[in-house]
Amino acid sequence: MLLVSVRSAEEAQIALAAKVDWVDLKDPDAGPLGAPTMNVAREVAHVLNGMDRRSVALGELRDLDFANGRALAELFPTLKVGLSKCASGTFPWQERLRLLAQSVAGQAHVVPVLYADYQACDAPPPVAVLDYLRGSRSQFLLVDTFLKDGHTLLDHFNLDELAAIQHDAAILGATTVFAGSLNLENLAHLQSIRPKVIAVRGAVCAGDRRGAIKSEKILQLRRSISLIGSSAASLRSEGVDQLATEWQPQRGVPSQ
Repeated sequence: MLLVSVRSAEEAQIALAAKVDWVDLKDPDAGPLGAPTMNVAREVAHVLNGMDRRSVALGELRDLDFANGRALAELFPTLKVGLSKCASGTFPWQERLRLLAQSVAGQAHVVPVLYADYQACDAPPPVAVLDYLRGSRSQFLLVDTFLKDGHTLLDHFNLDELAAIQHDAAILGATTVFAGSLNLENLAHLQSIRPKVIAVRGAVCAGDRRGAIKSEKILQLRRSISLIGSSAASLRSEGVDQLATEWQPQRGVPSQ
């Protein structure tokens, strides 16, 4: 499944025309999970009316205005929340997430974000975020990068670590969504762990993630993902385990 993040009603229309599986709304000028204005949110929700797979970024939990979150929950069934600045000190982020989920129950569900560069943004480590999922009833877990500095998801986690996160989240009832400045090379690597959802923005924009979405880039990405998936399926059906060896990314020090 391909998720594309848009920033306006015009971009939402482009994503719909390109038959994107899931359309997400955020303001890329306001951070990795920048919340949109209510006017933009209403315009995009109108364009996406009737589309089940739609979501919106609320920003970072530490700075979140719950009233704004509840207002966006009236427009979008899925809410993404970042956890930067939550790991150190005494901020009760698990309790705050649960309160947010309770406040929008019946309208929307809350998706916590596991930042791959959690140490750089003082976010909880993977084990803590996965522990929150236990009993939270979250349907999804987003794995993303906080810093948009040219590093991708696979610069922080290797395939074994991502596969373990995906496996553990699935046991807890959540589907993992992989994001983090992903490009075609990353997508080829990720196919070896059979991701359910891939999320992009910069990969389908003119220039960087702050540029405008281009329909031809979405269509090209969809074709490439289809080709990569077909190749991976062919290798698996023949019992040839080449993806992990041919497409193995360079591994750094595992994140602890």
